[in-house]
Amino acid sequence: MMERNDEQLMTFGGHLEVLRQMLFRIIGVTFSLAVIIFCFKETTFSILFAPSNSDFVTYRAIERLCAWVGWQFHFTPYNVAMINTELSSQFMTHLTTSLYLALLGASPYIVVELFRFITPALYKNERQYSVIISIAVYALLLLGSL
Repeated sequence: MMERNDEQLMTFGGHLEVLRQMLFRIIGVTFSLAVIIFCFKETTFSILFAPSNSDFVTYRAIERLCAWVGWQFHFTPYNVAMINTELSSQFMTHLTTSLYLALLGASPYIVVELFRFITPALYKNERQYSVIISIAVYALLLLGSL
């Protein structure tokens, strides 16, 4: 039978306290990132709305690739204008975008915190496999979000 690390047994209340501290750290990091992203509104939205302009870097790369292959292909020049349809939609969009980007940016930290919370309950061989699986799952999530 495998040995578990039973040096520091905790009560149910102790586990809840560790969970509470972990959640507060995650919320603190996410909120801090959200505030930073919120302060850089122009940069954030210029990056997010870059594909709405016909001069986007990927579009230019596709045109160069087509020219290299010998095809005559060019994107029609366009520009998408954004409009507000509700009174508070601009502010709420700014706020929710900042929060979502902060969650995305803090996701490596969140995964590490969750792993640190679960790791003491695992056997040694389970820890080894869980590290590999955690890295693979996170990489797949990042690739899926692109």
